[in-house]
Amino acid sequence: MAHEHNVTSTGIGPLYSEDGSFSAHPPLRRLGEPPVLLALVTILLGVIISLVLLLVPQSPGEDSPEVGFTRDMIVHHAQAVEMANIARDRTQDPSIRVLATDILLTQQAEIGQMQGWLDAWALAYTGSEPAMNWMGHPTYGRMLGMASPEEIDRLKQATPKEVDEQFLRLMIPHHQGALPMAQAILELSKRPEVARLAQKIQVSQPTEISGMQAMLERKGLTPVEGQPPSPLVVTEEGFTASLPTTFRDTARLMPLPLAILAAAWLVLGEMYGRQVRAGLTEKHPVPPLGWRIAAAGGLITSAALHIGIAPARFEDPTLTGIPFVSVAGVVVWASTIHGVFFCIAGVATAITAAAILAWPSRRIHLAGACISGMLIVLWAVLRLVPPPGTEAPEAVDLVGSLTKAAELVAMVVCAVLCFWPTRVGRSEYSQPRWGFPLYMAAAFSIVAALIHLWVMPGYFNNWWGYGVSFLTVFLAQGLYGVALLIWGSQRLLFLVGIAGNFLIIVIYVTAHNVGIPLLGPYAGEVQAGGAIDLGAMAAELAVVVTLMTQMQAYESPVGDDGSTREDNS
Repeated sequence: MAHEHNVTSTGIGPLYSEDGSFSAHPPLRRLGEPPVLLALVTILLGVIISLVLLLVPQSPGEDSPEVGFTRDMIVHHAQAVEMANIARDRTQDPSIRVLATDILLTQQAEIGQMQGWLDAWALAYTGSEPAMNWMGHPTYGRMLGMASPEEIDRLKQATPKEVDEQFLRLMIPHHQGALPMAQAILELSKRPEVARLAQKIQVSQPTEISGMQAMLERKGLTPVEGQPPSPLVVTEEGFTASLPTTFRDTARLMPLPLAILAAAWLVLGEMYGRQVRAGLTEKHPVPPLGWRIAAAGGLITSAALHIGIAPARFEDPTLTGIPFVSVAGVVVWASTIHGVFFCIAGVATAITAAAILAWPSRRIHLAGACISGMLIVLWAVLRLVPPPGTEAPEAVDLVGSLTKAAELVAMVVCAVLCFWPTRVGRSEYSQPRWGFPLYMAAAFSIVAALIHLWVMPGYFNNWWGYGVSFLTVFLAQGLYGVALLIWGSQRLLFLVGIAGNFLIIVIYVTAHNVGIPLLGPYAGEVQAGGAIDLGAMAAELAVVVTLMTQMQAYESPVGDDGSTREDNS
C-alpha cells in the first residue's frame, strides 16, 4: 500500500520508520538504558548520603554557641577560682575558707570538664571572636560580673579582716553575671552535656549568692545592692548562630535538593519529550546555556539554603512549644509550621530549577520569576510584621540576605528569559536588540541593590526606619535592573533611573557631609563613610552616566547613511 512504511523494531515497543521519522506511537526508553539508570543511581545515592550525614553526630563548630559559651565560661570560672584561692589563703574566717574551697574545687572541676569538651571537639581553648559574641552581645571588655584587674590586686593586698568583705562583694556579682550566660545557652543549644552544666549553674549559684549575702549581714555589713543582671536578649543571625554553621548544615543536606533536582529534571525532560513527539506541544526555542544555568543556579542555591535552614526552624527555641493551630484536638506547633514552610520552599525552588533546564517555556520562566519574587517579598514583609506564632518581626541576617540575593538573580534572569522571545522572535533565540551599555547599566543597578541588601541588617539594628529605607532602595534598584533588561531602550525608563539614582547619591552625600536627614535617632549626625558605601555610590554614578549616554544616543539616532540628527540639522 502507498501509505505503508518499512519499520524496524527496537524490541521494546516503539517503532521508527527507516527515514527517521516518528511512528504514531513514540518509543519508550528502557529502564536499564544508561541515562535513566545513571539518573536513578544519582538520586538514590543523594538520598542515602543525606540520611547518613543526618544520622552521624556532628560536633559543634568553631563559631557555634556551645563553643562560645564553653570558652567564655572557662575564662569566667578561672577568675572565680583565682579569687577563691586568694580568699582561702588569707582569710581567718572558717566559713569563708569553706566557701572559697568549695568554689575553687567545683569551678576548677567544671573548667576541666569544659576543656575536655573542647578537646573532644578538636578545638582550641581560646578563639578569635570577642567574648559573648555567641549571645549576640559581643564585648571587648569584661564579661558580666567579672572583676577588674585593679579589684583583683586590691584583694591580693587586703588584710585578713578586709579580704572577707572584698571577696564576698566581688564573688556575688561574679555569680550573678554567670546566670544570663547560662540562660542564653539553654535557649541556643540542645546538646545535653552543655545543657546540664548550664542548669547546674542556674540552680547552684543563686543559692550561693543568698548564702554570701547572709554572710555579709552576719558580719554587720550591708548586702550587695542591686539585682542580678537581667537576662540578655539573645540575638541570633537568622535561624542559626552564624554563616559558617549554616553552610555546614547546608552542605550536609545538599544531596537532598540535588536529588530533587535530578529526579524532577529526569521526569520533566521525559514528559517534555513525549509531548513534543506526540505533537501535543510546540517545541520551544532553547535559551542560551549561560542564562539557563544562571536562573537554575539561583533557584537551586535558594533551595539548598532553605532546606539547610529547615532543621534549625523545626528546633527554633523561640518557636518550640508555641501552639499555632489545633486540628481535631491535635496541636500543631509554630516551629513545625515554620520548618514545613522552609522544606516546601526548598522543594518548590528545586523543582522549578529542574523545569527551567528540562522544559524551556515562557510559562516556566514566568513561574521561576514569580516564585523568586514572592519569596523575596515574603522575606521583606516578615522583617516588619511578626510571622505566625511569634510576637516580634524576624531579624535581618546575612544568611537570609544571601538567600534573597540568589533569588534576586533567579528572578532577574527568569524575567529576561520570559520576555526575550517576544522581543527577538519566537522561532529562535538570538542577541537582544539592546546595546552593551544597557547591560552594564542593569548590572551596575543590581550591584548597587546587592550592596544595600548587604548593609541593611546593621541599619535595622540602629532603627527600623533606616532598615526599611535600605530595603526600599534594594528592591527599587533590583527591579530597575530587571526593567532595563526587559524593556530596553525606553526614554521614560532612562529618566526614572537617572532621577532615582541621582536622588540616592544626593542623600548619601548629605548624610556624610551635612548630617542624616529627616527622622530617626541619628537625624542630624554626620555619618561615617566606608569602602562599601563608596562602592554603592560608584555603581549608582555608573548607572547615571551610562543612562545619560544612552539618552544622548536616543535623542541622536544614527541614520542609514551613518549621520545623526544633529548632522542633518
